[in-house]
Amino acid sequence: MKYLIHVEKIWNDVVWQNLLEFIRKQKKNCHLFLMAPQYEYQKAVLGYRGTKQELERVLKQRYKRLKVLKTEYNFKVGIHIHFCLWPEELVKEEKKRIFDKYQKWISGFFDIKSIAFGWFKLDGYLIYLCLNKSLEIKHYDFFAVNLHDYDLPISKLKIMENFLKDNLRILLR
Repeated sequence: MKYLIHVEKIWNDVVWQNLLEFIRKQKKNCHLFLMAPQYEYQKAVLGYRGTKQELERVLKQRYKRLKVLKTEYNFKVGIHIHFCLWPEELVKEEKKRIFDKYQKWISGFFDIKSIAFGWFKLDGYLIYLCLNKSLEIKHYDFFAVNLHDYDLPISKLKIMENFLKDNLRILLR
């Protein structure tokens, strides 16, 4: 089974250690979707309580470590961006600015070839930006399950539940 892991909360030491342990066990079966520092989202939704500078420092440190582990374990890496629940409401210039900013930040660590949008929310213009940058949109994949870093560790039963939901979504598209 493949694991599409939305990495959002690795600034938290417990979440970070759980992610590392999962990667050690699953190795090349993992496809991590990493967030650039999205301070407002990480503060409001995930409970981050430090400064923007501290968040960026911690993410840089941990992404450097993931870069080393990627070579060792051969897992894949993509980018994960949260725009909003209704991306069609944002003007194109704002979407492009956000997209370019975060893609550039993550590209400082990894050669990015795939993307997963937060809440799986995207519109035609975001698809256009992905095509322009040769990024594959990777929300679902047969024989793969979507997880979040903060869900780890996760039981086999919960993995199977997520797997069935994800594959049912693929079939119903």
